[in-house]
Amino acid sequence: MGSHFRKTDQLRPKLVIDRFKADNPEWWKTADLLEQNICWGGEVAAAKLTKQLKPTKVIIYGGEMPGKLIIQHKLRKTTEGNIELIKQFWKMEIPFFVVGATARDLLLQHAQ
Repeated sequence: MGSHFRKTDQLRPKLVIDRFKADNPEWWKTADLLEQNICWGGEVAAAKLTKQLKPTKVIIYGGEMPGKLIIQHKLRKTTEGNIELIKQFWKMEIPFFVVGATARDLLLQHAQ
């Protein structure tokens, strides 16, 4: 395994803020991330981009706990949850016009 993957494996656990589980596996389809300064990552981001995938894991990037989202979608904190809230690893703020976008969108915008 290359050194890049070892560094990723070491860094990622430090970025996980918390894990959750939802009763409705498709809760993310109706979730509105606006006003919460968070964005989709992983399988949900890919599903939203392709409209073809069915995510089994949900990754949300942000700086703090999205309380409104947790309450609205009845997310329950659990160590075995398939929903991960991960601290954003990029330095820029999520601009108001792309909040709710995917992390890919933000990174591509930043690269331009």
